[in-house]
Amino acid sequence: MPALAELSIVALVQNRTLNLPGAALLWALAARRGSVIVASPPQRAGKTTVLHAYLDLFPADSVVVPIAGELARFDFLDRTDPTETTLLVHEFSDHLMEYTWGEQAARVFAAAARGYAIGGTMHTATPQQVFDKLAAPPNAIYPQRLALLSAVVIIAVRGTYAAPVRRVQSITIVHPGASLTALPVLQTVAFLDRQTGILVVDRSEEAVAGIIRRLQTTPEAFLDELDRREGKLRDLLNAGVVQPDAVRVLLGGAFPSLPSRQGASEAPRHNLP
Repeated sequence: MPALAELSIVALVQNRTLNLPGAALLWALAARRGSVIVASPPQRAGKTTVLHAYLDLFPADSVVVPIAGELARFDFLDRTDPTETTLLVHEFSDHLMEYTWGEQAARVFAAAARGYAIGGTMHTATPQQVFDKLAAPPNAIYPQRLALLSAVVIIAVRGTYAAPVRRVQSITIVHPGASLTALPVLQTVAFLDRQTGILVVDRSEEAVAGIIRRLQTTPEAFLDELDRREGKLRDLLNAGVVQPDAVRVLLGGAFPSLPSRQGASEAPRHNLP
């Protein structure tokens, strides 16, 4: 069965959209079914490409349910296991009926409160704009539900429309606000160095302390995990293993179709958690 991604996370490292440390951090989030929004202002920024590569890193028993915008009925709530299911929102926007906005966006986050993961995209320039838009009418999503997101990934685009240069600009971890009515607290833990053009993952004590609160681990275990994940990704890159199907089998899991889960792949999982 084909992978969800057109380009794997390893291929994104190969074409420099991402680098190994950033990919390792995303893999650590995906292994825990972390909900993510990938955002960028322009069209053709690669938001969906990055999102699908991320979702292909989810555990092997994961199921993906696309949300059909205004036509979404949410009948999957009666026939899916929230702990194994990710809701794929092609875009949080009101521009087209197949996009998700207003009441439908609020229903997605209500499902997240039941344990469903979210993978979505938005046309915004900063992580703060993501939350400002989702918290404002007509979405009016409760702040505590917005804090169910694990991270926001921002993509920067340079060059011409015909030949864009795409780079992951930042990875921001999401923490609950100080009160039920306060928007989530945002912690950028990876950022694109403008001078070198390299995505830098912050491994300082303060940054790691924030990351491990979201990942529920210890500093030592997290740094060791990040190094091991980066090493595995480097091995695949050096071996030329970049095809989505192969990377999905080695690093993540297959996505059985709904409504039936018969024939789901029993692909072996890598021994990292």
